[in-house]
Amino acid sequence: MEKEEKALGNTTVRQVVTFQSGIPMENARELVKFIKSLKIKVQAQIQEDKIRVSGQKIDDLQAIMKAVKDQKYDFAIQFINYK
Repeated sequence: MEKEEKALGNTTVRQVVTFQSGIPMENARELVKFIKSLKIKVQAQIQEDKIRVSGQKIDDLQAIMKAVKDQKYDFAIQFINYK
């Protein structure tokens, strides 16, 4: 985040914020390596700026989600469309 700037006198402030969409490639590789090290029968693959994890058992996918949530990463993780 950038430093706050005063705007319109002293009544408001302005700040430039940058957002990141998706997972950077080096972080995606690290995450896939972690998932594979868990030795759970799932397949993890990098698709552009996302990681797709597929498996036959919902319990395996939930175990992966819990393990990934328990890790501390410097980027946000979001889970979408798990069945």
